[in-house]
Amino acid sequence: MVVEITPIGIQTLHWRFYIIWTVFNAAFVPIVYLLYPETAGKTLEDIDRFFREDAKVIVFRDKDAISEKRPL
Repeated sequence: MVVEITPIGIQTLHWRFYIIWTVFNAAFVPIVYLLYPETAGKTLEDIDRFFREDAKVIVFRDKDAISEKRPL
């Protein structure tokens, strides 16, 4: 989809199209930080257990979600 939209956007909006992409990319930084759990150093079973249990939508407050170590 990005490949299809970019040429049309650059042709019609010129340099202003890059501002749109910058805003979208900047919006994803807090979304990923707040809503995506850390998966580095965890097994698939640990990740499965996290999502099977009552997983919170905002994960940055959950110690198990942001920890790089395996849960006990």
